[in-house]
Amino acid sequence: MSMKFSSLFFAMLFINSPAIGSCPSLEGETIRFVVPNSAGGGYDRYSRLLAPFLGKSLQATIKVQNIDEAGGA
Repeated sequence: MSMKFSSLFFAMLFINSPAIGSCPSLEGETIRFVVPNSAGGGYDRYSRLLAPFLGKSLQATIKVQNIDEAGGA
């Protein structure tokens, strides 16, 4: 019971935080998301899966670009 209460308390604390709305706006910007592997791999699929959601939450256009051997670790 106390674990649920503490989780709820911290969730309410962060929801009401003024820092949530103070992020600079990226509306209308284009963000290039470089995937350092060839197209069709796991990282490519994952980044293309997340790009629409990231673009919607940042209000920006996300372009996923594959650059083979771009220095990925």
